[in-house]
Amino acid sequence: MRLLLAALISLLIPLNAVASVTGLSLEGLMSPENMLSGRYGTPTPPPGSSPTSGGDLTGQFSVGLLFEDIGEDRFLTLDIRNQLEVGPLKFGLQVPISLRVWDEDPQDVDTVRTEAWDEISDFAQIVRFLELNLGDETWGFRGRLGALDGESIGHGTILAGYFNSIDRDHYQGGIALRAGFGFGGAELMVDNLLAPEIIGSRLFLRPAAWFSDADWAQNLVFGMSFVTDTNAPLSLKNGSTKPSTDFEPVIDPQGNLVATDKQSVDIVGFDLEYTVMKNALVDIVPYVDLNVMRHTENGVGFHAGSFFNLKIPGGVGPTVMTRLEYRYAGENYAPRYIDSLYEAHRLMFVPANAGSAPQTKLNWLKAGGHGNHGWLGELFFDFAGWVKLGGS
Repeated sequence: MRLLLAALISLLIPLNAVASVTGLSLEGLMSPENMLSGRYGTPTPPPGSSPTSGGDLTGQFSVGLLFEDIGEDRFLTLDIRNQLEVGPLKFGLQVPISLRVWDEDPQDVDTVRTEAWDEISDFAQIVRFLELNLGDETWGFRGRLGALDGESIGHGTILAGYFNSIDRDHYQGGIALRAGFGFGGAELMVDNLLAPEIIGSRLFLRPAAWFSDADWAQNLVFGMSFVTDTNAPLSLKNGSTKPSTDFEPVIDPQGNLVATDKQSVDIVGFDLEYTVMKNALVDIVPYVDLNVMRHTENGVGFHAGSFFNLKIPGGVGPTVMTRLEYRYAGENYAPRYIDSLYEAHRLMFVPANAGSAPQTKLNWLKAGGHGNHGWLGELFFDFAGWVKLGGS
């Protein structure tokens, strides 16, 4: 297990400014862009965003300091990141360095932890991502290649806030695309282009906009989503030769837990939203999602909620973003099945207890009895981009 200590503070600064910033290991996990739908920080994700005016070069510099307990040793990790924007192009750089500060038996020769740099693909993490945003008020395109930091599909009832690189020993280069026009658009997310397993997609339409230019025609949106984990682990291999009550995980040469069985988890969703109000001060957007989850059994989930954003003028804000959602989750269905920690939970969702094997998330879901209903609330404050605080 890794213990992370970090601050939830970030600064957006000109490149030629001097600043000292404390960052976050899973950068953006609690940012407004990732907390709400589509990671754009607004209830109805825009088709894209307009290019940055002019050719100004801006940047965001962060330093994360982590104390980690990995295996039998303890490490001090310095995570240096720099994010640069040039017009519509954005790219991020990082150099994580882990120093062994407490070496338990068996003793290790290396002071610097090398597991994060022992695969060719690991060196791609130096350039964390490339992102391009193009468009205006009538069309837009967003494309991101590399590390995915809190990607969501649609209203985030199936796939929400997904990170593809929370395991720093195994870098994944994914892709996220979103294109939209007046009549509709599409979203696509792939966790790893070299070995894709988790794929999310959505088509959305404004059918009334084909026949009318009225505001109500633009505000009514229908969507259909398909999200899948093509190789969801069902159980982990037990390497113990002792009685069946004992469990010892089996690790492959690349340092991955070995699963004995894998299955596909497919989720199909249908959604409807209508923008009641959207202006410089207030956003009010109610929505309804109906999702069907298929593995060995079928499960159904229903979500009905609304986003409410309040944008206080004056440059400092704050911007207040909220969501209130009613959920009904039938048996064999889990809301936000693919979330921020899914890369870890798909292998170990319930830890081992008294020698028994840990449960993967799919194994937990198949155990049944998880049907329930209730409410979800989210609240987020953004003070001019300097201080961001939120929870759910």
